[in-house]
Amino acid sequence: APSEPGGIVLHKLNNDNDDLLLTSGSYVACDTSVRVSSEVQTGIGNSLLSGTGFFLLRASGSGCVACGAYGSVHKYTLGVGETRLIDNGHLVAWSSSMKYRVGLAASSNTTMGWTPRL
Repeated sequence: APSEPGGIVLHKLNNDNDDLLLTSGSYVACDTSVRVSSEVQTGIGNSLLSGTGFFLLRASGSGCVACGAYGSVHKYTLGVGETRLIDNGHLVAWSSSMKYRVGLAASSNTTMGWTPRL
């Protein structure tokens, strides 16, 4: 669980083989019918540059998973072909069927860094 106070969001798993992948520290709790395991993240670039680390948690089965983060949490449901650019420090969890890649964010006056594109 996050070390600082923040938002918690519930995600419902429906046992449809679309597991939820969670970043380090974002897992809070789950129903007893949900299986949680750890796994090594695929792709060396994603592991090293995404900020999510080498290991992820995989939640599968049927039931609710509670995810938390420092600050508020916003849940997005992407449509077919839709992409969203997210700062790697703010990524909490995503569906295992969703593809993502890491790229260099456009520089601005204040920030420049590696950002996963979901």
